[in-house]
Amino acid sequence: MKDIILARNSFLALVGLGGKIISILNKLNVAIGIILLAVIYNFLQNYFGGHDGLL
Repeated sequence: MKDIILARNSFLALVGLGGKIISILNKLNVAIGIILLAVIYNFLQNYFGGHDGLL
């Protein structure tokens, strides 16, 4: 009986840890996405909005 409780507790701990890692990764993905958008926007502005650009 003790083994079952121990196994259940360690399983719940693993699930909790996985949830925390996924949550952190989601926040990182948002930050990386914003940075990428800024870089792409900057590149497009420089490329198309330069001295002889299209815009």
